[in-house]
Amino acid sequence: MKRPLLFLTFILFSSLHVFSQEKEEEVFLFVQDVPAFPAGDEAMNAFFKKNVKYPNLPKSAVKEGALLASFIVEKDGLVSDVKVIKGMSDELNNEIIRVIKTMPRWIPGTQNGKRVRVEQHLTFKFSPKGKVVSVQ
Repeated sequence: MKRPLLFLTFILFSSLHVFSQEKEEEVFLFVQDVPAFPAGDEAMNAFFKKNVKYPNLPKSAVKEGALLASFIVEKDGLVSDVKVIKGMSDELNNEIIRVIKTMPRWIPGTQNGKRVRVEQHLTFKFSPKGKVVSVQ
């Protein structure tokens, strides 16, 4: 009697484990139709120029440079998994992450006619005065 009960318990817990595991969907780097910021690239540049607040740093710490960030555009256009790949300072890295997370929904990328998750990269160029010059 113990063996069948033990076997049934094992099967039950194994089944629950399989059903409880979420299948993480693939993230694409290249797709047929790339995600797009609503209203286009000029609107995206304007969004970042308006919303990025250069941190209060000593004048000697304010410098010209570039920062590279990545994020995922989800199937519904929301942004997730925001990271700074090549940063400038902890304060500025955190500011870029903050602003990326506030972006409006993107037009999602598609592959074979279906919406998919797509990894995006943006390069932020800063002037010596600490202003966003461009976003690509």
